[in-house]
Amino acid sequence: GLYEFEEMAFVLHFLRLHDSFVDLGANIGSFSILAASVGADVLAIEPVPQTFAALTQNISHNTSSSGTIEALNVGLSDKDGELLFTTDLGAMNHIVTATDASATRAGVVALPVRRLDEIVDGRRPSLLKIDAEGHELEILLGSPDVLQMPELAVLIIEMNDNPVMGSSDLRNKVGVLRVGDRVRVIVIREGQQQEIVMRVGSRNEPETATA
Repeated sequence: GLYEFEEMAFVLHFLRLHDSFVDLGANIGSFSILAASVGADVLAIEPVPQTFAALTQNISHNTSSSGTIEALNVGLSDKDGELLFTTDLGAMNHIVTATDASATRAGVVALPVRRLDEIVDGRRPSLLKIDAEGHELEILLGSPDVLQMPELAVLIIEMNDNPVMGSSDLRNKVGVLRVGDRVRVIVIREGQQQEIVMRVGSRNEPETATA
């Protein structure tokens, strides 16, 4: 069934036939399959092998969509390499560092990570969703070319383990953010949605978006 109702409703409303949607942290594919159902062409990225297997199985069971889904089993970060991931926490799997207490627990494995700019393969997404359980900023830092694409109109970013992002994070840490003249950024924290509008080159606080 549908969960994260507001964000899913937004995806249904926003995407059009042949729009490109990149789903980072696709998990079992709920957003990807939903986007394909309205005719979008989807790149679904999921790093954890067990979850990726469920993702591909769900995609194979949803063959009536008018859009397409390509699934990639890789993690994303600000540079190529390997990072430690939990693999036995279901939707709560996440990256851990070598100094974290959880780094030596069972179910933690090293998995490859790449920069988003290197794997979009000609796609020009209009919607980008990032749900990386605390690794969102690193993913953005590895995506300067994608973030500059004028087609990219909306970012949906899950930030449950971080403070709500404002100008200090999105502008100072991701100074390359240029999406046309403006970009809608929908930030989700603990189930609460905050929407801000970023102006290119502005150093002011983001505007609060109105309905």
